[in-house]
Amino acid sequence: MSATARWAIGAVLLIVSGTFVRWAFVTMRHVGTSASPYRPSTFLTVTGPFHLSRNPIYVAMTGLYIGAAFLVNSVWPLLLLAPLLFLMHYGVIVREERYLFAKFGEAYAAYKSEVRRWL
Repeated sequence: MSATARWAIGAVLLIVSGTFVRWAFVTMRHVGTSASPYRPSTFLTVTGPFHLSRNPIYVAMTGLYIGAAFLVNSVWPLLLLAPLLFLMHYGVIVREERYLFAKFGEAYAAYKSEVRRWL
């Protein structure tokens, strides 16, 4: 792949993913809940990018990671992507989903049945 194509793909992924994560943060702030994993959720966010994915921040982080891999022209980040996603899924997402179900109950169960985890 040419350097121009690699840079174009990387730049598009960074721009789109950066916009997506910003949209998620703005939406969370707008509904009055924190994006920090160290603070309790005060509201179940289901609007904005959260109507497309239950985890738009993780989707965006994955896009940023892949975009950066293209920019640095290295296959190593891409080889590490599957193990990183595995760790993110079982180390973070599954725990978050248990917490959200315990906190929001049937509202979260309904949301979970309507919106995919990724895209």
